[in-house]
Amino acid sequence: RTALLNLDRLTWDEELCAKLGIPVGMLPSVESSDSHFGVVDGSLPGAGAPIRAVLADQQAGMFGQACFAVNSAKNTFGTAGVLTVNAGPEPKLVDGLTTSVGWTMGADVCYEIEGVVFSSGQTLQWFRDGLQLIGDVSEVEALATSVASTAGVHFVPAFSGLCAPYWDRNARASLTGVTLETTKAHVVRAAVEAMAFLTVDILAALEGGGVKVSDLKVDGGAARSDFLCQFLADVSGLAISRPRELERTALGAAYLAGIGIGMWQGQADIEASWQAERVFHPQIDGVRRQDLYGGWTLAVQQNLGASPDLQQTR
Repeated sequence: RTALLNLDRLTWDEELCAKLGIPVGMLPSVESSDSHFGVVDGSLPGAGAPIRAVLADQQAGMFGQACFAVNSAKNTFGTAGVLTVNAGPEPKLVDGLTTSVGWTMGADVCYEIEGVVFSSGQTLQWFRDGLQLIGDVSEVEALATSVASTAGVHFVPAFSGLCAPYWDRNARASLTGVTLETTKAHVVRAAVEAMAFLTVDILAALEGGGVKVSDLKVDGGAARSDFLCQFLADVSGLAISRPRELERTALGAAYLAGIGIGMWQGQADIEASWQAERVFHPQIDGVRRQDLYGGWTLAVQQNLGASPDLQQTR
């Protein structure tokens, strides 16, 4: 996960570089995330504007969601799904998840713990383009809420295997619990529920590693779904906060750059400007929550450890 960076020293790791035959001298210097990286080239719009922030995708999203307190977390529901939590000023390892640098601001360092789901909104795109089960992704909300439950149907979207916290590339997508009474609506609802269940898998791994998330912010296109957000609140037992603006990645980079040029005084200004469009609270009890998650866990366990021979014949 560190690639060539030593997470403790925040310098290129000479041992890793040596093993890969990469001279340290050919690598660029490691700079703080809010450094002055140069100016926009004269041939581009905004020529001469200072470049004051460099952040990776999820790190920028976490900054844009104002996840500045230790253990504050956000989950992005895009093509893939990614849960990112603020680990504080020291790197912390959690079994089944990955640790990286969130950002650095001068001498201050924020580390992050991340859990990735390979297929999240991608499942709905597959329903539209691959199976032609729906005409447009906008139909999903109405279909999912047209039935009271999945009637025992579970959909595990392991198209490319299962990522965090399972790390099983041999797992394959499955649809279980199907009967003659199963309809398109049950299958679509099961796919949306899977997005929430996979998020809860990561939350469970965090808790097992001593990281307690008390509430969760969401963003990404699929987070527009009230059903998804409410179901996530129900099966996680957490309050789910959805911001007014769901695109937080570009905003996070802009926030960091803005702090660097004095547009904002610091993270407190960013935190004060964050507003929830809606907060979803759990509406089921612990017994029902355990029952729902137990059914999901059983469906996933049936998928793990699929034979590699199956992959070779595909």
